[in-house]
Amino acid sequence: SETCYRVLRGFEEPCPFCPNEATWAGEDGGAHTREEQNALTGRWHRCIARSLQWPDGRTVRYEMAIDITEAKQRGEQALLNQKMESIGLLAGGIAHDFNNILTGITGNVSLLVPGEPGSESAMLIAEVNKACARAKALSNQLLTFSQGGAPVRDVASLAELLQETVAFALRGSNVMA
Repeated sequence: SETCYRVLRGFEEPCPFCPNEATWAGEDGGAHTREEQNALTGRWHRCIARSLQWPDGRTVRYEMAIDITEAKQRGEQALLNQKMESIGLLAGGIAHDFNNILTGITGNVSLLVPGEPGSESAMLIAEVNKACARAKALSNQLLTFSQGGAPVRDVASLAELLQETVAFALRGSNVMA
């Protein structure tokens, strides 16, 4: 004596997607399939509605709901895995290209003559080498990520890192660090 929309959904009127009209009219061979998430339970169902002719001539409506929640979750997980794999491939490609650029920089820096220890040219070359070492470490982290490895965590002095970065960025400008 209860209606499906009230019992299953808590609605006061028929669901907007209800196939009753089309099912009774016999459209599409009388069978209608849809996938939906139940707002009350959060579960996903594939619903199949069909009109059937009883032997006594009456037309009845038959509806079956199949719980497809686990299949939906597996599909969503597979999609997430594919996205992560794509991101890993992209990270690996970037790391590879970045390493190639760094090799050119470090190779050319190694050809520079540093001058006297403590001289400005020696300090600049040392700073470039430090920056290249940090960039190489970042590139290795990207490669580790791209291969699915656990990230390497290392303790670093934030003050030292900031001091080196600011000094490198301001080198040659009129701004004092």
